[in-house]
Amino acid sequence: MPARTNTEIYHVDLPGRGAIPVSVRRALVHNMNLRIRRNGTLAASVPTKTSSERIQQFLNAHLYWIASRLAEQEQKRAALTRAKEQAGSGKFPLWGKLCNLPNHVAPDDEHTIDQIYKQEMGRRLPELARAAERHSGVAATSWSIRTMSSRWGSCTPRLGAIRINARLAAYPPDCLVAVIFHELAHLKEPSHNTRFHEILNAWCAESATTLAQLKRSAWEIAAEQT
Repeated sequence: MPARTNTEIYHVDLPGRGAIPVSVRRALVHNMNLRIRRNGTLAASVPTKTSSERIQQFLNAHLYWIASRLAEQEQKRAALTRAKEQAGSGKFPLWGKLCNLPNHVAPDDEHTIDQIYKQEMGRRLPELARAAERHSGVAATSWSIRTMSSRWGSCTPRLGAIRINARLAAYPPDCLVAVIFHELAHLKEPSHNTRFHEILNAWCAESATTLAQLKRSAWEIAAEQT
């Protein structure tokens, strides 16, 4: 007997693109949420008892948002392709610069490159975290390094634990410093309200400008340094 699934496929019609499928999952959530995955596919989560008509209305109401986000993704992929072509083969971004890959590592070997990033982060994070803790007067109970796909850092204020994305090693070190302060600020203020930003700006005045770099590809930033 096939396993039951709570995922359904809906479609939205975008001008010039035709019908785009949306994977809709019914779940124990309060609101309907729509997102675009890194591979360009659409996914939504909705409360379990939401009607099919209401789901389609929700998706149709977000046509402009979907179209703009898809176009933005395509622009980023094109910029990434140009940056990689400019860099040439055998290179990868490390701490904001293009570096030579080890001889045994292929450019498309993401697993090994992630391991390099994790090692590099393990080398730099302890010192930078201690310096940020001294500057802010706030200390985490633990720091850990993860390879994450959607966050540069995360924390659990109740436990005082902070996790840092190993892939930050692809970006300039200032980005890592800003993320460290960002997560430390969450230990004093869990939400992103005015108080949080006041705390973060007091510790790291250039945080907004620095963190904005993380919206770009590390390849682009590194290629500009060549």
